[in-house]
Amino acid sequence: MPLVSVITPLYNKADYIAATIESVRAQTVSDWEMIVVDNGSSDNGAAVAKNIADARIQVTESPKRGPGAARNFGFRKAIGEWVMFLDADDLIEPDHLAALMNVSASRPDADIVVGGWREFADGQPDAVVHQRPMGEGEPPEVLRTSAIVAPPWAIHAALVRRRVILEDLMWPEELDTVSGEDVVFWFRLVLETSVAYCDAVGALYRVNTPNCRGQSLVPRNRVREFDLAAEYNAAYLAATGQSLTAGHCEMFVRVYSDLFGYAERVGLRDVSAAARGRAETWLKRYFERCATPSVAMRMRRWLGIPLARRVTALRQRISS
Repeated sequence: MPLVSVITPLYNKADYIAATIESVRAQTVSDWEMIVVDNGSSDNGAAVAKNIADARIQVTESPKRGPGAARNFGFRKAIGEWVMFLDADDLIEPDHLAALMNVSASRPDADIVVGGWREFADGQPDAVVHQRPMGEGEPPEVLRTSAIVAPPWAIHAALVRRRVILEDLMWPEELDTVSGEDVVFWFRLVLETSVAYCDAVGALYRVNTPNCRGQSLVPRNRVREFDLAAEYNAAYLAATGQSLTAGHCEMFVRVYSDLFGYAERVGLRDVSAAARGRAETWLKRYFERCATPSVAMRMRRWLGIPLARRVTALRQRISS
């Protein structure tokens, strides 16, 4: 049985999939399998993958469309102790698996091991932004609170023990038409598992490729994405006997407030109105749950979302 199963959904990434496969083949850890799942591509990406595949690489086809469906299809074929989800236009450094597995050996209690990643725009490999995973150096509750609104890390920055991804923790395929399925997937997992952090930065995350799912960059889609995160993650908490905390509510106040501010600046009145309304709703829920509200949250209630944002921005400019 391989130590790691690398699962790669493939949709119209013929120009990138060979480099992705080669980055896996270059790993200093050799005990892996790679499952490339074609997801209805109209280019020759699957043929490219099959042409360079070796005995450790399967190239198959998902009967259902969407990245979550493809990942789940590949996951059901995986037999490794650990799994990594690696998109078809991303890369990993040769020591990426080794670094994560070294941490897993020292933290046998951990079901997720995650490191940093380097983000770069397609065609600009030298313009790199280094990123660290959410919750690093903090109590576990910080991650379990913050992850309700945003994915805590690039998906290929992490290894997950295959046995902990139960049926109700798999990728939510019904969200494949939006770009927020990773928020729901990781939130459920971090609630149920222990996470260990790795100092290495071995995942390379490429952005702005053709056919990338960039809906989250569109403000109107961003409102819908946050709404779905709230709906699905709150439902999961309720189904597992847990409740939304004041911290969860504060996270939604913050992201909707930020979206309101951005929409105001660019003149998207309908988006700003929607985001403001949602921020105010979550602010009310926060105060229903919090006995000792923070100064920042009290200020939002006293001044209102628009004025509180302006005061915060002014204080930041003065302090800088």
